[in-house]
Amino acid sequence: MFVIALLIAQAAPFDTKADYLELAKQHCAGEWPNDFAMQGYCVKGQAEGMLKFKAASASVGKPLEKALEKCTEQWTKNRLPDWAMIGYCANNQAEAYLKLNSPPSP
Repeated sequence: MFVIALLIAQAAPFDTKADYLELAKQHCAGEWPNDFAMQGYCVKGQAEGMLKFKAASASVGKPLEKALEKCTEQWTKNRLPDWAMIGYCANNQAEAYLKLNSPPSP
């Protein structure tokens, strides 16, 4: 699953918007099978999570790869990524990495 995340984060040559949207719709339909309002809200959260994932990946780069892989694996079930949680996890990992690797404050 991390390969999918990396491809999306690095602007893969396939139609990532359509692929992402289909995965997000499938995930949200599974989470909220009879509530279309919540499915819409869920898809929005998936988009926000993907943006957080991309930002975390871009802010740190290669040192964060294994942590992002763990986030992606942890929050992917039945081949459907939960981008809201992946993005949250990735953001936390990036913030922690940057904090651990910044000069101590006086």
